[in-house]
Amino acid sequence: MTNDLTSRSLGTLRQLRYAAILEGSTLALLLGVAVPLKHVFDWPAAVQVIGPLHGLVFLLYGWLVTTAAAGEKWKRSDLARALGSALIPLGGFFAARYFRQQEKQLHGQNAPVEQPMQ
Repeated sequence: MTNDLTSRSLGTLRQLRYAAILEGSTLALLLGVAVPLKHVFDWPAAVQVIGPLHGLVFLLYGWLVTTAAAGEKWKRSDLARALGSALIPLGGFFAARYFRQQEKQLHGQNAPVEQPMQ
């Protein structure tokens, strides 16, 4: 059984991982689909839709990271890594991988310990 801190941490890491994937995906969509549509096919509507969507997801990710960092007292280096990944193209996918590793590590620490048979 996990304590409240562990379950909250696992839930927070899961939310951060999903937000990082969403942030990376919207950026990939913006750069890989919308921008070429605008410049190659002279269709700026894609950028006008996907650009603000990515901006909203970017802000959501930043808010989730800062909220988690403040609530769970992250080290500054972890905060810088999480926020910095959003500034690097497709860095959201690297952040998602990092959050998943943290989830696994935290989950492994709280796995029930088997008692030897008597």
